[in-house]
Amino acid sequence: MKVLKQCLFLFLAVILVITPISSVSANDTAQDDIYPADSREENIKNLMSERAMLQLKLNDLQENNNNDSNTTELSIPSDLKIIKEYKELSTKIQQIDNQLYDLGVRDLSEDELAEKLKLSDEGALAVVPGGYSNVSWRTYRSIWVKNSVRYEVQHIVASPAGTASSSISQSGTVVQTTNGGIRAAGTGLLKTTAKEGASLIPGVDIGITIYDALKQALTDFSSTTEVTNITSSYNWDYNMNVDFMYVKKEGQSDISQVLSFRSSEVFGAASWSIRNVGYKKGTNIVTSSNFITDSRRYHYTPSNHGIGSNAVTAYLNPGSASTAFVSNVDFTGIDGKVFKSVSLPRFSFPSQIQDK
Repeated sequence: MKVLKQCLFLFLAVILVITPISSVSANDTAQDDIYPADSREENIKNLMSERAMLQLKLNDLQENNNNDSNTTELSIPSDLKIIKEYKELSTKIQQIDNQLYDLGVRDLSEDELAEKLKLSDEGALAVVPGGYSNVSWRTYRSIWVKNSVRYEVQHIVASPAGTASSSISQSGTVVQTTNGGIRAAGTGLLKTTAKEGASLIPGVDIGITIYDALKQALTDFSSTTEVTNITSSYNWDYNMNVDFMYVKKEGQSDISQVLSFRSSEVFGAASWSIRNVGYKKGTNIVTSSNFITDSRRYHYTPSNHGIGSNAVTAYLNPGSASTAFVSNVDFTGIDGKVFKSVSLPRFSFPSQIQDK
């Protein structure tokens, strides 16, 4: 009996020690969690990224078709192919627009945008230029929960519209020439890298070697062919989706909103036109003047882009991180030389994004 009492005493002692620790740990975990009320935000973010890439393809198709229309020669099979691709892209974009609408995404009018700028306490910056033509604005709202309190995050998203330049869309051309012997399969022709601050961002990267670019056009060209010189003209561009996130407690008026987090993703394309290339064929050097053209697309998104929990955290703790911007994109050409390094803008307020 005495032994039974001692065992019972030890059991109760262990329970008393363990229970408070377990309770505190569970409570701490619950208090630290921020979770979405539904999955709409993630779906919307993915759909908007997909739409932006499809729109870029559609813009390029339209621009290339306009350039081709200046020639006197017509290629019916090619025209039919272009028409089919145009219809397919347009249909996909419309399907995404329908999905976004069903998820609560709406176009943002200039009056609504002006109201948001007043809430940002921007002073002289709170001016919305009329008649945006190169930038489109959309908005949607998501709910995040912390400590059983529901917070509403309103996303104000700026995206490129059309092919013209703006604060979030630029393009340019660079010519690069190299001399000396380089191995075709071991030398890059084009690649991209992007950073958030000093950190590389994983993403859909361009990566192609000189051999990959030339093997279809030059029948006597192999992976071991030595290139003696090459001149390539590069066209590059960048496009940004920028997300401004305003936070308030659910049920409060929008007057209570605080602009607490800003982020961006970048996407685009780079194309090349090889004007001439010299390469060894046996003991001879062959020169080709064919215009060999092609392009590749890229897409980089910081891990914290467009995520409402970051906005809620910054709203509750003003000293925490408040941005997740792609800081720059590097375009690297032949021999690993960066032919264009683009420093991307970091926006504090929506009004800093304007047509150009």
